[in-house]
Amino acid sequence: MASKINLGLIVARCHDLLERIHTRERGPTEIEFEPYSVVALKLYGYAINTFKSIYYLIPHEVYEQATVLYRSLWETGVNLEWISLDPKKRALRYLEFTAVEHRKFIENRIREARADNNPNAVLELTRQQADFEKELDSQLSVFSLQRSAWSAEVARSVFNSDRA
Repeated sequence: MASKINLGLIVARCHDLLERIHTRERGPTEIEFEPYSVVALKLYGYAINTFKSIYYLIPHEVYEQATVLYRSLWETGVNLEWISLDPKKRALRYLEFTAVEHRKFIENRIREARADNNPNAVLELTRQQADFEKELDSQLSVFSLQRSAWSAEVARSVFNSDRA
């Protein structure tokens, strides 16, 4: 026999959690500006926004989309747990992976624009890539990383699996 879901209770508990999140003390918070802190804060913000989206969908009985977001929320938690097991090494790998994926995405779009013989798109995408590289260098300098050392680490992390 299928159990009946108490939608009102679920919504009430979601509302309670959001209230607790929003009523916490606000103001300047000191964190160490290192890769793990940045990644943890970004993942936490992403998780809160995903949770809010689920909360908005449930009362409207949009369960399929809420389930997809729940899976994303779960994966965010798994990522944070995995990173937390070796924060210095894995936070950096997470940032590297994100940068590598973004770079590959832009490069693929440039290839497609060239194949379509669209010089305006190639020019715009090349500008976007240069802006990305400049911002990446700026962000890496905050962590005292140089591109050559970072690029070597990216290559190692892309081709070597972390089995820890």
